[in-house]
Amino acid sequence: MYLILDTETNGLPDSSGLSYGVYPDYKDLDKYNNARVIQLSYMICDNNLEEKELIDHIIYAENFEINNSEFHNITNEISKADGNSFDLVINLFYNKLKNCEKIVAHNINFDIGVIKSELYRRKLYHIIIELEKKELICTVKKFKYVVKAKNRYNKIKDPSLKELYKFAFNRELENAHNSKYDVINLHAAVKKITNNSL
Repeated sequence: MYLILDTETNGLPDSSGLSYGVYPDYKDLDKYNNARVIQLSYMICDNNLEEKELIDHIIYAENFEINNSEFHNITNEISKADGNSFDLVINLFYNKLKNCEKIVAHNINFDIGVIKSELYRRKLYHIIIELEKKELICTVKKFKYVVKAKNRYNKIKDPSLKELYKFAFNRELENAHNSKYDVINLHAAVKKITNNSL
């Protein structure tokens, strides 16, 4: 079984001094103080990438503020009104995770890093251990030389989800930067490109 996931956060981890695409150790909580998870979305798929279940949660912003809602449209007010506690959301996630062998995400090191940071912050070590049992599939790396997106120097670069989607369907991606729709669109693009098999 596959678990395709995406997160939205209230910012980015402090990656100063690190190479591009490298994120701080999840145990360095100070580096993640501005990268708190505010939306967690995931899809459970069978081994043929057929969708079995789609789960989406806005998370209650507990002891932090959301100052980047222009990227994902989740405001402090929406988080407080519609958000569930992280503990509730992550326990539901854990129960699904146990039945999956592979986790798929676009720039997976970011998503896994911010999730592990939240888990470590709360001493939920058993879920970190479960995450570390899984095969991680990063669609940025896996499809870089398939999509062949170019940077301004005409060199092949890591494809954005928009570029991956456009390669798959030859049309523009809509509803970007909402983790639910990012999961739906990533799933569709991966199925199309791989003919239902990772």
